[in-house]
Amino acid sequence: MYYGNEYNWAILAGLTIASAIIKHYWNLLEKGNNLYWMLGLGAASILLLIYLSAPVSHEDMLKKADPVSFAEINKIFTLRCVPCHSEKPRDDIWKIAPNGLMFDNADQILKMKDKILNRVVITKTMPQANKSGMKQAERDLIEIWIYQGATID
Repeated sequence: MYYGNEYNWAILAGLTIASAIIKHYWNLLEKGNNLYWMLGLGAASILLLIYLSAPVSHEDMLKKADPVSFAEINKIFTLRCVPCHSEKPRDDIWKIAPNGLMFDNADQILKMKDKILNRVVITKTMPQANKSGMKQAERDLIEIWIYQGATID
C-alpha cells in the first residue's frame, strides 16, 4: 500500500522520523536516561502512519453506483493492459506476457479480478510505472465493476 500511494514520500518521511525517535530513545537509555515517552511517541507515530495509509473500503457505495458494463471494462483493458498482457504483446519491452498473465478475453480478466483489484485499483502499481497512462477514472470504473460482481453482459 505504500509504494502506490500518492503520499508515499510522506509515509517514508514519517517512518524515518518515527524510527529516529525510537533509535534516539535507545541511545539515551544506554546512557541511563529512560525517556519512556519517546518510545511511546515513536510507536504511536508508526501506528498512526499505518492507519492513515490503509486503503479505504467503500464497497456499499460502489455497489449502489450506476452499473458498469463489461464492454466499458474491456475498452480499458484493451487500451491500458493488453499492450503488455497479451498472447502477442505490442509493447516495445515485453515480448511475452509478464508473469504469463493475459487479458485477451473475458475469462482471463474474470479469473484475475482479485489481483487486478489489488494491483490496478488499490496499490496502483499496474500498469507498471503507468506506462499506458491509465487515468483515475478508469481505475474507478474497474473498481466499481469488480464490487458490482464483475459480470459479463
